[in-house]
Order: sequence, then C-alpha cells, then structure tokens
Amino acid sequence: ITDLLSEENLGFTISEFENFVTVPITEAYSSLVTGVTDSMSLTMDVHLYENALNQIWAASVTGDVDPSFVSNDWSLDLTNAEGHSITLTGDRWSGNEWHALVDGFMPVENVDLTGEAAGTYSPDGVVEGVAGGTWSTGDGK
Repeated sequence: ITDLLSEENLGFTISEFENFVTVPITEAYSSLVTGVTDSMSLTMDVHLYENALNQIWAASVTGDVDPSFVSNDWSLDLTNAEGHSITLTGDRWSGNEWHALVDGFMPVENVDLTGEAAGTYSPDGVVEGVAGGTWSTGDGK
C-alpha cells in the first residue's frame, strides 16, 4: 500500500506522520460512507484526528467489485445520511491493485478533506484498502 500512496497527495511525509502520532492526538470526527455503482460497492470508515501539529484523517476501504471491471479511469461518490460526501477519483484498477485521489466535505462539521486511497482486489471481487490525508475547516465545496 505505501508504494501506491504518495506524500504529495497525502499532504504529509512519513516522518511528519511519525511526529504527529508521537504527541497527544484527539479523534475529532468519524464517518461511515458508502457508494454503489453497477460495477462496485465500497464502504469507507473515516476517522479525523487533530493535535497541535496538524489535522489528518485515515480510513479503511472495503467492498465488492464486478470481477470483470477493469478501468484506470473511474469515479465513485460515497455518502451517508448526515450529508457527508467523499469522491474517489480512480487512476488505477489493474493487476489486482487500485488507487484513487480522495476529495470530500462534511457539511455539519464544516470539514474539507483531501488525500488518497489505495488497495487490492481479488479475482472474486473482494476489495480492500486504506486511505489517508489532511483535513481543514471547510469552504463549503
């Protein structure tokens, strides 16, 4: 997974992340969002953290995909009843690996988040992965 996630898209380097988690951190928000198309169904369990240094988020991604689906150009909108909206804009879905840029907004909390997600998919259509990035108080995208 770390080979597929870039520091540029995450918004922090690995050393910055190590510094972030060595000081007290607080979970600020969490959200469970889902998205469904004809070819895939994904769920992201998103957790936003903050401390005096930064505001980061991390998520697990699970779901199913039609085993015949292969596209390096795909998009999926994930939402929930609270109005949280996160878009995965994929640029890789091949060789049992996937990658996407992440952009989202949580209107009640007024939070914008950006980052990336990546993972694997099996020949029988099981999708797994992780996501991460930074968040800030929103501009209402």
